[in-house]
Amino acid sequence: QVPWLGVAVLSDEEALARPTPAGEVSSPSSSCTAAPASMLNEALGALDGVLMVHMRGLSSDLHRTMYQAFVRMCAAYARWKRLSRERRRAEAQGDEGGGEQGRRS
Repeated sequence: QVPWLGVAVLSDEEALARPTPAGEVSSPSSSCTAAPASMLNEALGALDGVLMVHMRGLSSDLHRTMYQAFVRMCAAYARWKRLSRERRRAEAQGDEGGGEQGRRS
């Protein structure tokens, strides 16, 4: 099945089970006698199986990579937050001491 293209390769049993919408001409393969699976259909089914395995692997890798990037960003944010808090404290203590000296002169 290729839903993003709106295409699906159905087996003969699935094609027979699916009702034909009004106004649509039924194809010869959807006749009452089920024809044996064609080699093209088997090849497409095998290719679909292989592609789906690879697609699931890629999706899993993508999710893992995105999660790792998210964890790294959270760790970097926590480090930045801690360092900026310490820097603000140091500046506040420096301003208190430096501000009084500046006013005296």
